[in-house]
Amino acid sequence: MQRLLGIVCFEKNYRLSYFLNKKLDINLSKLGKSVEITHKKTSFELPYFYAQKEDYHFFLIENRSPISRIFPKFKKINYWLYITNDNELDKRDFEKEISSINIILTSLKIVDEKVFNFFSDILYV
Repeated sequence: MQRLLGIVCFEKNYRLSYFLNKKLDINLSKLGKSVEITHKKTSFELPYFYAQKEDYHFFLIENRSPISRIFPKFKKINYWLYITNDNELDKRDFEKEISSINIILTSLKIVDEKVFNFFSDILYV
């Protein structure tokens, strides 16, 4: 099962990852690797945070690039949290858990197929 959440939060990425780690009992950490993204005929690399716990894989990535937002359609979203899990029956409500963190204004489950497929293609385990 794969999920994509859009997070509205004005804090720096390391602060957000700290609070997500505490709330979700995970260990998001910034990897030395970056994701290569091509946006409007320009390629750039974007660092991301990653954590694994049991069957879950968590990827936290900012919704901005050196040029603009990765997805201008979602201009109010500051971060993306992409979660994969091998268990199709899992019903854990990450959106509700994340929304309860006081530095997060809101989190939204993203069902836009173009955005979802973008993250499925570039973030893999």
